[in-house]
Amino acid sequence: MFASIGGVGSLSAVVGGLLSHHVCFAVDDLERAAVTMARGLGAGPFFLMPHRPFDELVGPDGEPCSWEHEHAFGLLGGRLVELTRTDAASPPALAAALARRPVNHVAYLAPDLDAASAGLVAAGASVLLRARRGPIALAYHEVPGLGCVELLQQTGAHDALAAALADAAAGWDGSRPFRAESPL
Repeated sequence: MFASIGGVGSLSAVVGGLLSHHVCFAVDDLERAAVTMARGLGAGPFFLMPHRPFDELVGPDGEPCSWEHEHAFGLLGGRLVELTRTDAASPPALAAALARRPVNHVAYLAPDLDAASAGLVAAGASVLLRARRGPIALAYHEVPGLGCVELLQQTGAHDALAAALADAAAGWDGSRPFRAESPL
C-alpha cells in the first residue's frame, strides 16, 4: 500500500522538497509530436537527443535490463517538456512502463539521488531502473496508482539544458519546431 499523501514517508514528503524538472510524453514519432505541440500549444522548439548507450543500466531488483530510446526537449510556457520514443526495452514490465502514454513520467532534480530514491521506495514506490551516462544519473520509479516518477541527480548539465532551451525559445517564430542539432 502506498503511504498516505502528505504524511512522513509519503510521496509529497519526498518530492515536495525537490525541484520539478520536466513532464515527459511518450510518442511514436518525435518530429510529428513536436510539430503538433508547436502548432497547437506554441511549445518548442524541440531538440533531438538521439540514443546513446548508458555507462550503467540496471532494472528492477538490480537485474540486467535494456533501453534504447530517443527523446527531444523543448519548452511549453517556460516549462521543460520531453517527448520520448522507446525503440526497445526489457524486461517486459520495464518496457510497459516506458511505453506508458500519453504522460510517461514527471521528473524531479534530486541533490542526493540515492536518498530521494530510498524515500520513494519507503513511501511504496518500486524502482524500475537506474542509469548513468557520464555525469547524468537517474532512477525511474513506479508509483502505485500514479505512474512513473523520474529522479535525476542534480548537476549543472540540467541547468545548462534549461538555459539553452530558454535561449532557443526566446523570440522563436515557430519555424523549425523539431531540430536534429543539440541545443547546447
